[in-house]
Amino acid sequence: MVLVFGTATADAQQKRFPKPPACPEGGQWRGTFSGEYEAGMFRDSYYNYFGRGCFRSEAQCKQWLYDVRSVVTFLLETRANCVRR
Repeated sequence: MVLVFGTATADAQQKRFPKPPACPEGGQWRGTFSGEYEAGMFRDSYYNYFGRGCFRSEAQCKQWLYDVRSVVTFLLETRANCVRR
């Protein structure tokens, strides 16, 4: 029997959102994510998350969006996109 487990980033394993990179002059892609999730012992508290960062490639931007979604299960995503600057 072989068990295969997916790998998550260290941030996702520790329930911390990945910090997006600051926007330098060279960043070609801007990623934005905002959403609402529930937390707490009885899942009775609602929290909002907003993050924005600049990335050198679309692939890096989409990876960051994936990493953000891996931390918690969002009830509502109001914005999740990567656009060229």
